[in-house]
Order: sequence, then structure tokens, then C-alpha cells
Amino acid sequence: MPLILAYPLAALALHKVAGWGRYALATALIPVAVFGLMFVFVAFASDPGDPLYAIGGLVQRALIAVAFGWITITGWRLLRRTPEGEH
Repeated sequence: MPLILAYPLAALALHKVAGWGRYALATALIPVAVFGLMFVFVAFASDPGDPLYAIGGLVQRALIAVAFGWITITGWRLLRRTPEGEH
């Protein structure tokens, strides 16, 4: 749950940085995708007999890819903006 709260807080912080406006908007929308995938998984794919149970693992992996993909992309962008010589 803390990761879900980190998205809007990060979006607010990124919105204030020049050149990060569109990325801040995308960051603010990530919780919608995460909650949507979580709902699909819990409601339709988590228990035997659920309609999407056969692909429940794929739904779960999509959720992980969205949630943690943001961390990877954000880190990559931040590293690209770091001047050389600073660590």
C-alpha cells in the first residue's frame, strides 16, 4: 500500500520540476492502472473457478510490471539527469 501512496506524492513533486510535467501526469495515473489490475486479479482471477483463473498469473505479472516498472523508469530518468562526476 505505501507504493500506491508514493505515486501521487511523487507526481506532486515532479510537477514542480521543469520538464517533468507530462511524466508527473503519467505518475499520477499509475494508481488507476494498479488498482484496476488489482481489482481484475482479486475479483476474476485469484480463486479456482473464477473466469480468468487460467491467466491469473499473467494478470498478476502485469500488475507487478506496472507497479515496479514505474520505479525503474523513474530511476533511469533521474540517473540520466545526474551530472557526471556526482555520485
